[in-house]
Amino acid sequence: MGIDGFYETLEIFILKSEAKLNLLYFG
Repeated sequence: MGIDGFYETLEIFILKSEAKLNLLYFG
């Protein structure tokens, strides 16, 4: 897994975290 894969995983993790926060605040 190269650096591109690392950033892709990080981006997915951040998106999932944001989705969870949105559900907490606006759900």
